[in-house]
Amino acid sequence: QIALDAGADFVGVIRFSASPRHAPAELLPLVPSEKLVLVTVNQSLEELQQLARHWKPRALQLHGDESGELVSELSKTVPVWKAIHGNQNQLLK
Repeated sequence: QIALDAGADFVGVIRFSASPRHAPAELLPLVPSEKLVLVTVNQSLEELQQLARHWKPRALQLHGDESGELVSELSKTVPVWKAIHGNQNQLLK
């Protein structure tokens, strides 16, 4: 709520259970969907599409080893922000 009150353009919510910053689903309705960015790691295309359909986020931010093909397919239905690690140069091609 502090970020929203301060005028944040987006609020990233971690949806990765192994993260100490993982946010339970009960918190997601507190963020307006037009400001919600769901941050995930290594989920399947089907899981990501389900998240997008259910929560209607502004974007999905991917931080795992997602393939270029997955990103391309997913971006047909929701904006995708893909973190690129030093070992993922193939995504730049």
